[in-house]
Amino acid sequence: WNIGAEGQYILGGLAGTGIALATLDLDGGWVLPLMVVAGILGGMAWAAVPAFLKTRMNVNEILSSLMLNYVAIQLLYYLMRGPWKDPMGFNFPQTAMFSAAQTLPVAVPGTLIHLGIPIAAALALTAWFLIARSITGFQIRVVGLAPRAARYGGFRQSSTVWLALMVGGGMAGLAGILEASGPFGQMVPQFPTGYGYTAIIVAFLGRLNPLGILLAALVLALTYVGGESAQTALGLPSAAAGVFQAMMLFFLLATDLLVRYRLAWRRGGGARAGRRSPAAGGRPGRNQDPRGGRDRMTLALFITILMTVAAAATPLLIAALGELVVEKSGVLNLGVEGMMLIGAVTGFAVASVTGVPAVGAVAAMGAGALAALIFAVLPLSLMANQVATGLALTIFGTGVSALLGAPYVGITTTPLGPVFSDALAADPIWRILFGHSPLVYAGLLLTLGVWWFLKHSRPGLILRAVGESDSAAHSIGYPVLKIRYLAVLFGGAMAGLGGCYYSLVLTPMWAERLTAGRGWIAIALVVFASWRPGRVLAGAYLFGAVITLELQAKAAGLNFFAPELLASLPYLATVLVLAIISAGRRGAGTAAPACLGQPFRASA
Repeated sequence: WNIGAEGQYILGGLAGTGIALATLDLDGGWVLPLMVVAGILGGMAWAAVPAFLKTRMNVNEILSSLMLNYVAIQLLYYLMRGPWKDPMGFNFPQTAMFSAAQTLPVAVPGTLIHLGIPIAAALALTAWFLIARSITGFQIRVVGLAPRAARYGGFRQSSTVWLALMVGGGMAGLAGILEASGPFGQMVPQFPTGYGYTAIIVAFLGRLNPLGILLAALVLALTYVGGESAQTALGLPSAAAGVFQAMMLFFLLATDLLVRYRLAWRRGGGARAGRRSPAAGGRPGRNQDPRGGRDRMTLALFITILMTVAAAATPLLIAALGELVVEKSGVLNLGVEGMMLIGAVTGFAVASVTGVPAVGAVAAMGAGALAALIFAVLPLSLMANQVATGLALTIFGTGVSALLGAPYVGITTTPLGPVFSDALAADPIWRILFGHSPLVYAGLLLTLGVWWFLKHSRPGLILRAVGESDSAAHSIGYPVLKIRYLAVLFGGAMAGLGGCYYSLVLTPMWAERLTAGRGWIAIALVVFASWRPGRVLAGAYLFGAVITLELQAKAAGLNFFAPELLASLPYLATVLVLAIISAGRRGAGTAAPACLGQPFRASA
């Protein structure tokens, strides 16, 4: 699963733009091909990172490639605001316009159809031939569909992974430079348009067939055009198109049940599913001791840092604990980011209307659970792909939250303040214990509760049994699907609660994409913690410290670090920690539940 196409798209555009800026005063037919080659190599170089981590350290490519998307965005911002900023651009963060030799020629005069369109069509035909008619394509399909059979047949899985990611990264980079040298004609901060994520929907709509993908791309292009028209005519946010795209993927995944199975009616009522095909402080006063003043300032700064670490860690902790319970039941829900956004906007909206932040937090839990229910129906009842459904939920949550939150942008609400009185938290030392939001204490208690539930309770033991061997649990009478439904709903409620922490505590206001990818870090925390609640707590506070380092460095005015580099630290730290943990486990098995991500169908 290459979820890093968005970052590879950005790097391809940046690599080609670098060539364009270096040859801005030159002319010739060689300039544009050189930009295209640079774009392809840029995308391949960015895809090489998750390929190396996957094949050498067994790092989950979904998380590593997706974290790099956020790093690529920060790199783009750094270049646009710094070295590549056009000095004649009236202080706008953008590069100089490309020259005529650096832009794609128009294929049909009088239209916006440029040379990139026939290039894409030719590549689709080439990809179809290679996958359907070549030995290399056969090897890729076998490794993807049946890894054990591929190993038995002598196919090298690591080489195939490298080949697939290099080709995918190169194509994403090509798309990036074609977009930069075509419609944009320069590089701007608005370059990340979400095409890398939309490509996942296109691939599923096209049934992973290059010719089907060509047709699906045309269908999805209509949603972008319609979204722009709705944005202009109806005043809808641009994310409205994302809602429609995610719903298309939801419906497609739901109909997979009819592709894999046939409905057979039997006497006695109801239909049964028959198998059709294999499951594919301040300066001191005059009389004060300056040294003592510095000590007090140092203590105040230290306490502030501790408070900030707790604040940054709490939403990660709550969301990660919910996801841990979900994965312990054998379900992989990658929609945490979407559920957190839905919880954030719901909690803020309800708190703004009622004036009671606690009611908003409860509503956020309900909204997160409802979003999780949408997810649960597809992979549990309809046996859809769990990874694809989770990604669709993230896209859906991003769009829905932007759509519902549009009326609340720019306004504030009453924050969810400390649970203890101000007098108790007035002393700096006592403030560490009694100056936090109720959700900070809820996160700590939740850690203890999840640990006890999984370790010492009978329902927790049953849930773990379902995650380790669903068929064995079903054979002795445990309702596997019911247990997994409850686990997914709990995970959704915790994701919603973690999301509302951003809109009701950290920044009592709403903004689009408020969680900034923290949901993905929460998923990575579960892997980092080896599916243990205590380690989730330690990991959350570790990542909270990294986030605090970024905030404190900005507040201290440390100009020798670019702000964009500091903003990318949490994502780089996530990749680094995943690499260290995975390298330590290499050859020693995995602590993941045995049935994680596997569909379950009750036998007759």
